[in-house]
Amino acid sequence: MGMTDTHCSGLSECARLAAIALAGRGIVTVAEKRLVNGIQASLEKDGRACRINYYWSEKKGFSQVPAGGDSQLLSEASVFLTGKPAPEVITGFRIGTDEAGKGDWFGPLAAAGVACDDTAAAALASAGVADSKTLSNRRVLELLNVVVGMKGVFWSSRVVPPQEYNSLFADFSRRGMNSLDIQAMAHGEVISDLLSRTGARQVVVDRFCPEERLVPWITGSGFSLTLRCRAEDDPVVAAASIIARGSYLKALDGLSIELGVALASGSGAPADAIGRQLVKTRGIGVLYQCAKVHFGNYSRVAAT
Repeated sequence: MGMTDTHCSGLSECARLAAIALAGRGIVTVAEKRLVNGIQASLEKDGRACRINYYWSEKKGFSQVPAGGDSQLLSEASVFLTGKPAPEVITGFRIGTDEAGKGDWFGPLAAAGVACDDTAAAALASAGVADSKTLSNRRVLELLNVVVGMKGVFWSSRVVPPQEYNSLFADFSRRGMNSLDIQAMAHGEVISDLLSRTGARQVVVDRFCPEERLVPWITGSGFSLTLRCRAEDDPVVAAASIIARGSYLKALDGLSIELGVALASGSGAPADAIGRQLVKTRGIGVLYQCAKVHFGNYSRVAAT
C-alpha cells in the first residue's frame, strides 16, 4: 500500500516523485497546475479521473488534499513522501494493523490488528507469515489459521459489510469525508480493542492516511503511533494483513453462496460482468447488498 518512504525536499521534487510512484500503479498524471502555495495534479486511470493538491513545508513535509473526482481513484492515488528520516523499526510488545478489500468492488472492507512481542513475531515469520498481497488466496487462508491459533498472539478484526459500508459512505460524504475515513474508523476500532485488552503501548500501522485522520477514531491514551509505508516488513503487521485479507475472502465467499454467484475480487472487467449478471436477475438494488456502490463499476453496470 502506498510506496516505500521516499525523501523529498521542496514542492516540485515531491510532485515529481509522486508522479513516478503513481505511474508505477498505472495512474497517469495528465496535468499539473500551480496553486498559490501548492500544485494541483490531474490524474487518470482506466477512464476515471480525479484531482489532488500537493503541498510541502519545512515543518510538515509533503502533504496532499483530495480536490474532487472519482472517489475510488482518490483512494488509490495516495502517496507518502517525507522530508524526514524513515521511522525506526519498532520492537517489543506492539500492535500492528492493516486492511483488505478497499480496492475490491465486491465484498466488505476488513481491518485487522495483531498484538505480540518479539518472540511471537519471530515465530510468525518462521511460520511463513508475510504481506498478504504477496500470497495466494489459498495460502492466506492457511496462514489465517496459524496466526489466530498461535500462542502469545492477540488479534482483533473489524469487517464492514457492503450494506453498512454504503450507508457509512453516504453519511460520511455528507460530512465532507470519504472512504479513507471508513478505513480510519475500522483501524481505530481494532487498535482501541487491542489497547484495552493487551495493555500494549506501541502501535504500527501500514500507512494509508495522515496521523490526524486516524487518531480521532482511537480510544485510549499513553500509546505511541507509527504510520509507515510497507510496514508489512514487520511480522506483526504482516500477520494483521493475513487476518484482514482472510476475513475479506471468507466474507466474499459467504456473499457468493448467499447470492448463488461466484463474486470476484478486484474492480476490473470480470467484476463488471458479474455485476451485470446480478442486476439482470435481481435488479440494481442487489449491488447495495454485495458491492461498494461509490466505485466506478456501479456507474458502468447501471448504464448497461
